[in-house]
Amino acid sequence: MQKKWIWLCLILSMAFNVAFLGALGYRLWTRKHGPPAREEFARRTPPREGPGLRQEQKERFDAMHKEFFPRIRAIRVQLRSERDALAALLKEENPDTNRIHARLDKISGLQAQIEKQVVFQMLKEKAILDPPQREAFVQRILRRMGEREPGPGRDPRWKPPGAPGDREKPWQNHESNTEEKRKEPQP
Repeated sequence: MQKKWIWLCLILSMAFNVAFLGALGYRLWTRKHGPPAREEFARRTPPREGPGLRQEQKERFDAMHKEFFPRIRAIRVQLRSERDALAALLKEENPDTNRIHARLDKISGLQAQIEKQVVFQMLKEKAILDPPQREAFVQRILRRMGEREPGPGRDPRWKPPGAPGDREKPWQNHESNTEEKRKEPQP
């Protein structure tokens, strides 16, 4: 009976070690090579492979993407570095909140850089297209922007505050009630 427990513990230990080494290897690989799926997906999506594109348009898209993706990758590397530095600060016994705020500001700035690069890239791509292609491109972008709402795991009935058909949210009641409770009664 005791040998069965020893073998069971040995097998569980080996499984844990294999899982740990696999996760560590993947993390090291992504640090060196960047996130694999997103850029590959972005490179093969329309409009550059869409129907009705002329060869000249495809070539211009390819040239623009060869400049765009390395810029984004460089910003993502900086962003990963800042997030790692923030994690190190959070692990400290008594973290300096000023340094944490500085890291958060850097992270926010890098995220804003990525957003700006993406939007300006979309504008450049839109400029290459003919009017009917532009309309399809804009519709595709709007669909992608709207895909996140309501999204999996979210209440499909949810609407932004103030939107037509907005329902009152229970968590908003809780916040407003706690704010009212905090206020001192006026004489």
